[in-house]
Amino acid sequence: MTTISELWVVRWSPTQDVFDVDRLSAVVDYAQECFHERKFCDWQVLAVHPDETAVRDETSVWQHRRNARDFPASARLAALQPYIEGLESSAALEHRGES
Repeated sequence: MTTISELWVVRWSPTQDVFDVDRLSAVVDYAQECFHERKFCDWQVLAVHPDETAVRDETSVWQHRRNARDFPASARLAALQPYIEGLESSAALEHRGES
């Protein structure tokens, strides 16, 4: 049986417009940290594989898909901005006890 620490992921950051390869356990840890700190989790998991070679091969597929779309990074970030601001303002209110 494969454990979470043995799996590899292709992850993409819409705010930075970059693809990366990491262990699934690291991505889960980061997502939990973001949840507890009420931060925007800017990495999206696109694929999971049991070995690093396969996930690196798939990264190039996702890069090709991104490059084929007419939706530049600036437009993607602009579409996300209202959600990011909502998270940040909600976290600030909660921190001050105004939730």
